[in-house]
Amino acid sequence: MPPIKLCADDFGMNKPVNEAILSLVEKGRLNAVSCMTTMDMLELDADKLLKTVSATSHKVDIGLHLTFTEYEPLTKLPSFVTNGKFPEIGKLIIKSHLRQIKIEEIKREITAQFEKFEEIFGRKPDFVDGHQHAHILPIIRNALFEVAKEHLPQNGWMRLCHQPISSIFKTAISLPRSLIISTLSRPMKSLLQKNNIKSNNFFLGINNFNVEDDYRSQMQIWLKLANKFNGETLIMCHPGMKPEPASNVHDPIASRRPDEFAYLISDEFMEDLAVNSLTLNHN
Repeated sequence: MPPIKLCADDFGMNKPVNEAILSLVEKGRLNAVSCMTTMDMLELDADKLLKTVSATSHKVDIGLHLTFTEYEPLTKLPSFVTNGKFPEIGKLIIKSHLRQIKIEEIKREITAQFEKFEEIFGRKPDFVDGHQHAHILPIIRNALFEVAKEHLPQNGWMRLCHQPISSIFKTAISLPRSLIISTLSRPMKSLLQKNNIKSNNFFLGINNFNVEDDYRSQMQIWLKLANKFNGETLIMCHPGMKPEPASNVHDPIASRRPDEFAYLISDEFMEDLAVNSLTLNHN
């Protein structure tokens, strides 16, 4: 059966997100977890993640969720940080394409996030990707490949956010975002080949995070596509428990996370994998 890689993003963001991801790892529903080293909750729950992963009978990659939007950086970035925080993704896209950010600043921040990961987990990350896919943007992607030479292990991989245009129209899920992200990913494909770095072949999971949308129906569409792709497909997900009212962490998709968790922890998810002759890649 064709394997897929199901990666949960944002580990370290807050307690509801961490608890959901830990439960899914324990149940064997994930084979990759992406961690935010800019968030305090990562240090508090990193040991739990390591213990949960080591207790499972399958392999779960633990990676770096490189962050360049919304939250506070680890270093000073005067070229584009405002009031101590990264810009929103829309502004970052514009700044990166207009070359209004400095590569040396970006390299320092990427290095700091890699080193923080290594300090917390005691080893290099298995892979690297980006919060809101910022790692695929101009200047940031070039800085990432330079830093990765030292901080990504030999068998490490990077997330490629590529989806064939024809399949994007077939899904009819979040068409504008999917088209933009896939288009911005094209230069990354050649950089991956040039630097001999592994990656997933295809990418799915982009949606608008509306609570009115049925997450299972969306996943069924992605799984059907993954069955037809020739190569490994990575599907990103953003599970979480019910948000904490007192949380001071900005999380614009908090209301949608419980729907994703409820489905991924359910028997229906395993049934949908089987119907599409798919299995989670635990190699």
